[in-house]
Amino acid sequence: MVEIIWTKRARLELDEIVAHIALDKPIAAKDFEETLVKAVRMLQQFPRAGNKIREFDEERFRELVVGPCRVFYLLDEKIIVVGVIRGEQLLRPSMLRI
Repeated sequence: MVEIIWTKRARLELDEIVAHIALDKPIAAKDFEETLVKAVRMLQQFPRAGNKIREFDEERFRELVVGPCRVFYLLDEKIIVVGVIRGEQLLRPSMLRI
């Protein structure tokens, strides 16, 4: 299985999204976080399950769409989760830096 590593920034972004959801719906926030983390873990068995990022023509960066969020990861010898944003946010190249 491929190892999955979360960058500090990606973990912080997920934590912020979950905290925002929890303001109104704490149980939904916990459920969403579990769903997103489970989807990322699935990459251990299926590392190419995510799509190429539509804004970039770079094969090694991919994304998973989980609920209202986009999870960006670098596919190399390991999977490095580099960012989590809400779908309505614009993706900037700086968001994909490790």
